[in-house]
Amino acid sequence: MNHRYVSDAVVVEDEVAASRDAPGWPDDKVLHHRVSTYPGSRLPHAWLNKRMPEKEHTSTQDVAGKGVFSLFTGIGGEGWKDAALKVGQELGVEIK
Repeated sequence: MNHRYVSDAVVVEDEVAASRDAPGWPDDKVLHHRVSTYPGSRLPHAWLNKRMPEKEHTSTQDVAGKGVFSLFTGIGGEGWKDAALKVGQELGVEIK
């Protein structure tokens, strides 16, 4: 928790261009967790497609990583899905 990866593999140029600084850390990193989607941060946990988990539930943590790219969209994300499918096919990269 409260960790951010900084390397050439983490793209932050668009954040910098939009004048969005990396979020600051909490005063006490042991007692408080700062949830962030800023590039390089661990993907925050959220239940997908349901307000409360039931017997059959999926979390963002369940589908991210594992050697593939994952695309998370909200309602109306079909354009992003189409673009990811096209890029994945062109580059030979699996995108969930």
